[in-house]
Amino acid sequence: MNGSTLAKDNTPDINSFPWRQENMLGRVRTLRGYIQKLTGTASSYFHEQDNTWSDRNTLGIGMMNISVLDWSKNKGACEGALDSFSYLSQMEGGIDESNRPKVLDFGANSGDFLLLLRALFPKYDLYGIELQPYALDMYQHALANLKEGDPDPSITELLDQIEQSGVPTIVPGNFFGSNHIQYAEKHGFYEVWGDDLEGINEAAEDYGQMSFEKYLSRYPDPYEELGLDIEDFDIIYMYQFPGNTPVVLDFLAKNCKPGAKIIVNYSDNKQLDPLYEQYPNLNIDQRFGNQCAILEVN
Repeated sequence: MNGSTLAKDNTPDINSFPWRQENMLGRVRTLRGYIQKLTGTASSYFHEQDNTWSDRNTLGIGMMNISVLDWSKNKGACEGALDSFSYLSQMEGGIDESNRPKVLDFGANSGDFLLLLRALFPKYDLYGIELQPYALDMYQHALANLKEGDPDPSITELLDQIEQSGVPTIVPGNFFGSNHIQYAEKHGFYEVWGDDLEGINEAAEDYGQMSFEKYLSRYPDPYEELGLDIEDFDIIYMYQFPGNTPVVLDFLAKNCKPGAKIIVNYSDNKQLDPLYEQYPNLNIDQRFGNQCAILEVN
């Protein structure tokens, strides 16, 4: 291993990661709060446009990546995710312009986590796929107002970094793509949403949007829109509803290229060990806390 400081037990020394340094930690948390403010403002904005869009939680918006950004509610998941990306950025001698890993956020939501990654890791190529149409509207609204929310001067440089490095590309669509819809149906992906699917359908129709099922089938293949396929990505970040995790992981284990890394956030990651063991081509590369693990595809 090159570039990463190891502790005595052969695990990375997380205190060596740049984002954890004293001069950065406070700025990262301030940026996190500011990004949440932007997406919260976007939520309020869309609520003002149509008063039927009144309950963000009912819509299922912002529940995943918003929570992973919130230190007070999900400290382990947030820190574990940033530690994972820090660790990977130091592997193989580091990242330069000739070696820019492609990162795909499986469920990018309103772009909160990708924006934080862009500020901290300018040499990752960042992409996301998002199922919910409203979250993409929120992302675009947040981008348009990136420096209009009276940011703290301490994060000006980080906001500049987001703009200078190129904002992450997030496209609508099904994780599995149009060529993999049969896969999703076969493995019951649609059914695991349960009541959430019904609620999202109702909210979408109230808001004048197509239903969830129509949304999946009518939007273009996200991989076609990106000009990339799942095999082209070096790192996949997944923070899924618990019921979705086995299905999504099954898809990734069978379709990602050898050497790809899968970062899995879960409330108790060790609970997933029996799931990981079902796939002989998946190895646990590292764990960060009890909520985040990096898997390597062999």
